[in-house]
Amino acid sequence: MAIVKQFKAIRPSADLVEKVASLPYDVMNREEAMKMSEGNPFSFLHIVRSEIDVPIETSPYDESVYLKARENLDKFQTEVIMIQDEKPMFYIYRQIMDNREQTGFVACTSIDDYLNNVIKKHEFTLPKKEIDRIKNFDYCDANNSLIFLIYLYNDYYMLVVNAANIEKDFNWLMPVRLVARKNLNPFL
Repeated sequence: MAIVKQFKAIRPSADLVEKVASLPYDVMNREEAMKMSEGNPFSFLHIVRSEIDVPIETSPYDESVYLKARENLDKFQTEVIMIQDEKPMFYIYRQIMDNREQTGFVACTSIDDYLNNVIKKHEFTLPKKEIDRIKNFDYCDANNSLIFLIYLYNDYYMLVVNAANIEKDFNWLMPVRLVARKNLNPFL
């Protein structure tokens, strides 16, 4: 079984959620990211697509891009654009597109489980893009891009996911403190 753990997220201040929220880094090119973030210094694209904040002639894989991502993340935290939770939690994540809703949760998983095929790979990813994301994560000391996984039905996971249905009024990752019987939680 894959290792899944709670963590202390760094997330937008409640009043800035809509300004910070951005599309995933890999659904746009540099020019599109620049246009999407134009006039919005709070856009998360300044962290996940930090090449928008360096001279255009700079390669998106240049070290200065990763250093800029770190600088931007530090700035977001210093200026309280983003804050880190005090306690580790699972976070509910919901996507709605074309009247279809998908709800899951955000957690930490083990890279060893991925490398050892405990977590099955569902697509081929380009090594250059993998290295780019790893560098961004390493420089920022944060995993700032979601990696979607599918999991088998499990009573404990369903308690986590169903908690999202209690509170429909959220726009970002919603912290969930779980009170569950220990025998439902393989991680307690």
